Amino acid sequence: MFEKTIALNEFIILQRGFDLPASDRKNGNVPVVASTGIGGYHDEAKVEAPGVVIGRSGSIGGGQFITENFWPLNTTLWVKDFKGHHPRYVYYLLKSIDFKQFNVGSGVPTLNRNHLSSILVSDIGINYETKIAEILGKIDDKIELNLKINYTLEAMAQAIFKSWFVDFDPVKAKIAAIEAGEDSDGVTRAAISAISGKTDEELDQLQAEQPEHYIQLKNTAELFPSTMQESELGEIPDGWEVKSLYDFAQYINGAAFKSEDFSSNHEGLPIIKIRELKYGITPQTEFTKKEFDQKYRINNGEILFSWSGSPDTSIDIFLWTGGNGWLNQHTFRVIPQEAEEKEFIFFLLKFFKKSFIEIARNKQTTGLGHVTSKDLKNMFASFPTKNVIKLFNDVGEPIVSKIFFNSTENNNLSKIRDFLLPKLLSGELSVEAVEFAEE
Repeated sequence: MFEKTIALNEFIILQRGFDLPASDRKNGNVPVVASTGIGGYHDEAKVEAPGVVIGRSGSIGGGQFITENFWPLNTTLWVKDFKGHHPRYVYYLLKSIDFKQFNVGSGVPTLNRNHLSSILVSDIGINYETKIAEILGKIDDKIELNLKINYTLEAMAQAIFKSWFVDFDPVKAKIAAIEAGEDSDGVTRAAISAISGKTDEELDQLQAEQPEHYIQLKNTAELFPSTMQESELGEIPDGWEVKSLYDFAQYINGAAFKSEDFSSNHEGLPIIKIRELKYGITPQTEFTKKEFDQKYRINNGEILFSWSGSPDTSIDIFLWTGGNGWLNQHTFRVIPQEAEEKEFIFFLLKFFKKSFIEIARNKQTTGLGHVTSKDLKNMFASFPTKNVIKLFNDVGEPIVSKIFFNSTENNNLSKIRDFLLPKLLSGELSVEAVEFAEE
């Protein structure tokens, strides 16, 4: 255990963030940091990286480590002076503190930094700070790597989705081949080329060296029609239909939980808010021991659509990997009409994400926007035949499985980090013991 302590307001200097209404923000790459995460972007930074930010109003504490120059909003406190301490260690230190005990807001949770003098923290020296930051940082770096891999995997699946269901590339390739006078084999070959992105020479080589793969591509190409039909969206592949997004699936909004529903000591099941969708189960997650309508209960693999919040950072579609929980309001539980449509529905909603964000921006009040069931009823997409949906699910399922695996690993890594964090900071567990266990 560490014996030397110091008041938090002497250990570091925390400064209130800066006002920046959404209407004053300009296009840029500078993250605007709110109390719960990145709340948008701007073209000007107020603070140089690395930075550490905690929630001051709306959401208290938490802790964010910022690796690029940024603009902290007035709902946050940011570390103005690290006083020679390791920035990433300070981040982990602030994450470990329960700032809710210093809430002075009667309605909106609010943290008064003048109360921070009563918080005593261990002064363990820069060498030990660096070791702790490195141990915990390795875990967070692995989490970040998995997130980047998932982003790449999702982009791959989105490219296939757009080609098949938005641009209709396989169908248009067949039409162009027919107009060029190709026979049936040539028409199919044109679709194979559109699906695989390979030239005729590359396809000849593939057919010779990997005939099974070529046959699979040929079977895929044959499932797409060779003609288009008129629809309210314009031309779509023959045999497909137009449906509203609302008719693609069932959308169940989460429950409106109250403070009296919350349990102490993380007992019961977690309440899944937008924060949990983005960061997983954390020490800040609320739990409940009460039972509610089972339609609000979620489990691994479900599609969740956060439809309300800061448009640029809260409107998104997620694949849940955090286990059993109760879904909070402002998020839809999305249930496909048919189980085999899951991957198609997931990437369909992902494709419309930019449109959802724009809708939310247009309704934005006090920084928040939303997408409603009415909006979904007024948004339309082409719905392919069942065999094409099954085909896409066969292609998308391995990608989704890898995304799910990486996300599950991140959940486990987060649990390890959150287990080590208080023990390392208190000295209950030595860095030498952890370093030995890693070897």
